[in-house]
Amino acid sequence: MFEDLEQLVCKLGKERSFAPLGSFGERHGSWELTLYKASDGLERFVSVALTSLPAVRAEQGLSYELEVRAGAEEANRFLRRLISQLQISERELFHAAVRGRIEHSLRSGMEFADETRSTDLTESYLPTHSL
Repeated sequence: MFEDLEQLVCKLGKERSFAPLGSFGERHGSWELTLYKASDGLERFVSVALTSLPAVRAEQGLSYELEVRAGAEEANRFLRRLISQLQISERELFHAAVRGRIEHSLRSGMEFADETRSTDLTESYLPTHSL
């Protein structure tokens, strides 16, 4: 399942010159894959996170929340936005309609990241300090 989703994410990313920063990996209880590119002085990204949800009924099988987030960063400033949240079952993960929703979310995320300008970076990283 992860392999199929990873292939889809990487294929769509390549269309807009985004490259994966590795494979799907566990991060904070989700399986996450991040696409990245540097352009116009900004580091742009789109992250896809897949989180297991409890099944409501046994016959449903596994259910997931798929989140797409996108943004950009420069030095100590950044912008990160939730693009979409989809709740899907394992069985429907690659039905044509669901696949279309995933593709739309990824394309929207890449468009958001590509259109972000330095002046849009309104959030700041916490300053580092030593103990």
